[in-house]
Amino acid sequence: MPGVHETPDKFRDEDKWFKFFTKRQLLILGPTFLAVIGFNSLIFSSPLKGLFPITLLIGELFFIAAVVIAFFEVPDHMYMFGSGLKIEILIFRLIKKKLSKSHRIYTKFLDNDIERWK
Repeated sequence: MPGVHETPDKFRDEDKWFKFFTKRQLLILGPTFLAVIGFNSLIFSSPLKGLFPITLLIGELFFIAAVVIAFFEVPDHMYMFGSGLKIEILIFRLIKKKLSKSHRIYTKFLDNDIERWK
């Protein structure tokens, strides 16, 4: 069709939000930040105020883990895992692979070869 072009492979939506984040990074960091703030405010308002420094530290660790997952890429020397991919894409692929129901390898004429060698 004239005027219709296919999207190139590995097309990325690289619109920057607040000049620092892409949409995907904002979707990871936003809910993580809100969850950490909500959890810490819940602990701060409860009778367990003595645990606030510990929960603040745990929240910071979760946020740092989210930043690492959102911003860093797989190193070039790990080409078997998809070098250049963001870590969240790699984690998504690994979870998808673990949850898939089919772990079969299909080969052609395997049954005929086994019957012939008996």
